[in-house]
Amino acid sequence: MDRGDLVDPGEVVSPSNGYHRGRSWEQSPGPGPRSVGRRRSRTRPSPTSGPLGTVTNGRPGGWRENPPRSRPREGQHPDPLWRRVTVPVRNEKGRRMGRADRIRGRLIRLAIAAALVAGLGTFGAGTASASPPADEPPAGKPPAGPPATVTWRDLGTLGGSWSTPTDVNDAGQVVGTSATADGRSRAFRWQRGVLTDLGALGENSAATAVNERGEVVGSSDGRPVRWRNGSPIDLAAVQGPAQALDVNDRGEVIGVRYTETSGMYGQGFLWRDGRSVDLPGLGGDSYPVTINNRGEAVGFVTTATTSEAALWRNGRLIRLGPPDALASMAHDINDRGQVLGSMRLDGDPNWHNFLWHDGVRTDLGAITTVGINSRGEFAGNPDGPLGTRPVRWHRGTSTELAPLGGDFAQASAINSAGSVAGQSSTADQQTHGVVWTRNRVIDLGPLQHGASIGGVQSINDRGLVVGVLNPTGEGYRAVVWDTARR
Repeated sequence: MDRGDLVDPGEVVSPSNGYHRGRSWEQSPGPGPRSVGRRRSRTRPSPTSGPLGTVTNGRPGGWRENPPRSRPREGQHPDPLWRRVTVPVRNEKGRRMGRADRIRGRLIRLAIAAALVAGLGTFGAGTASASPPADEPPAGKPPAGPPATVTWRDLGTLGGSWSTPTDVNDAGQVVGTSATADGRSRAFRWQRGVLTDLGALGENSAATAVNERGEVVGSSDGRPVRWRNGSPIDLAAVQGPAQALDVNDRGEVIGVRYTETSGMYGQGFLWRDGRSVDLPGLGGDSYPVTINNRGEAVGFVTTATTSEAALWRNGRLIRLGPPDALASMAHDINDRGQVLGSMRLDGDPNWHNFLWHDGVRTDLGAITTVGINSRGEFAGNPDGPLGTRPVRWHRGTSTELAPLGGDFAQASAINSAGSVAGQSSTADQQTHGVVWTRNRVIDLGPLQHGASIGGVQSINDRGLVVGVLNPTGEGYRAVVWDTARR
């Protein structure tokens, strides 16, 4: 059966429509470092993976049908190589927004308007300039001057040899998972130099996301949990083994649960105010990746033959993939409802990314995007030969991000100010972390220590960069770089 015979593209599918259940698919392992973060890092310089296999620089690996069923271990993502392109969420400046943020934003805009009136007097008729702001270099030109430098700070562990960050909010709270002295894995929160064990329902736990209110979600001993005021709370309305993947500022939680009939990706759910509802699919699995502050979630659904990008709005499924795509998936959504995703088209060996908004899909070409802020600005890594530079894109204008003297650079995350975090080679072919702001470049220093190469994962709206390093060779450690102090 042709997939177009099931549902017309763009059709809204309700949970009651009931399509045939598909088979599960298994990705083949792909090259590259292990990814460690999520949305604000959404994640990472590592490969992208999905139902049709691993994607490295837009090229999928092999896949096969009907794999042996397996469930993720505690603290393990159901698809370890799934690249969740991390991005901030978001007010109109791209920030996760509470009431205080909205009020502060209005006051700032009023102050700017007052300053403009005072400086310009009356506004006469004229033509609006299309030039970039004074603090932003022209498109395609890197900021002038030598890069500033920032040193990293080790967040420590809970007694074991490793710690892995997964998210950071604008208050500087970093969450993740760490080994303990007795070999367990426990969720942690780091803030202002203090690393806190968030506890567990039993022995083990893992944190996946934190919102601007400091609410943390994740899993503990096979159950989805939410940490509020430092205590783990079981999301009891979710049936069976499950894990929480993301939480917005309204406290709405998305995740996946596993049933006897689900495939390797599981059944997506949305938890709100003590109640849980399943996210509808097309007869196979449904997997949400992230949720915005309007309660809209994006991800993908599977059928017997493929995967398709999905948007869940008000409990209904909206199909985002083009009808002629071999496969597609959605990576991120901002508070305007702009969605980033990727698709594989028949006859084209490259994966293309796309921007979807209000039913209009724009093909961005062979580029791997790393998140979108609520201005509609995103960063990405174009597919191409060595020396191809990452870009920051806004309203049709693309700005190249130059490496630190070498021939390689890669974007990992973007914040609401348009600052892009990533990694780059230097003139002596070392790999350094880097942040490209609108008017300067910040060198985060070497990512390689001995034989181990770390990575830059995410950046919050205050310029706090999160990543991993292995400085002693004994295990990867969560680290931060505070670029706001430069």
